[in-house]
Amino acid sequence: MLDLGYRLVRDEAFSITLERQTDNFAANLLLATPAGGPPVVRVTYTVAELGPDVRVVSDMALIQNSGTAFERRNDVSRGADSPRVQAFLDTIAAETAGKKWPQREGIHRVIGPSAVSSAR
Repeated sequence: MLDLGYRLVRDEAFSITLERQTDNFAANLLLATPAGGPPVVRVTYTVAELGPDVRVVSDMALIQNSGTAFERRNDVSRGADSPRVQAFLDTIAAETAGKKWPQREGIHRVIGPSAVSSAR
């Protein structure tokens, strides 16, 4: 994703968020604001451990007023960049297929339902 012009804006225990300026003329024309400038494309990947498996869910949105208290989210999970995001997820799945993940004794992770239910 970094090769596609995205920059890492947030890195948490079970998710990462990447952003880039949109290159869509219509989105820039319709969604730009004087306070926040042109909208950004935000992609969030959430990792959920489901028994022996790991599920990665992505979410895409155009964000108006990025970085301000007045952010407004416009879902674009089925937008022009979604095939690139899906290709990224497919690459990860192919590289990790059939690999065994180490089991950690005595460590229990709790993942709330929101981590999995954000799938589009």
